[in-house]
Amino acid sequence: EEIQKGDSLIPKGTCITPTEIGTLATFGYGDIAVVKKPRIAIFGTGNELVEPGKELKGGEIYNSNLYVFAELVEKSGAEVTMRDVIKDDKVSLRSFLSEALETSDIIISSGGVSMGRYDYVRDVFIELGVEEHFWKVAQKPGKPFFFGTGNSTLIFGLPGNPVSSYIGFMEWVWPAIETMLG
Repeated sequence: EEIQKGDSLIPKGTCITPTEIGTLATFGYGDIAVVKKPRIAIFGTGNELVEPGKELKGGEIYNSNLYVFAELVEKSGAEVTMRDVIKDDKVSLRSFLSEALETSDIIISSGGVSMGRYDYVRDVFIELGVEEHFWKVAQKPGKPFFFGTGNSTLIFGLPGNPVSSYIGFMEWVWPAIETMLG
């Protein structure tokens, strides 16, 4: 009486919540095909990054970008599976990225993709076999931007500036997550 034969109960691309689960159960569906949540690794780079709540010393700044990224990832429907602040050290960066390339659908970095003395992110990605599709974009703010792929993982190297990284996330990363979620 409620649904006609051939009608769609739940449109493709709908996020499954308790409401949809109840509807599916009501109509006898025990199994459905779904898209898994993308697994996201996020990291920031820099010896100058300090966690909020701690006292800053000369030359230090608060790590705000990872908090913003984590909230945006959650709101997009994906999940953060790796998260770290990595000092300006190639060995630590290579270790984190090697694991992330094996376990993540998307890797998002904050900082380290420009041309500074300690900007190692792009170099380490390339050393690990990541295929660079482009580096730098005609966008302000947000010009220092890296995009590549490796092991079927999408890699977004965003700038360290908080406004630039937010805009980069919304312009480049959010649409990719939406596409992965169908």
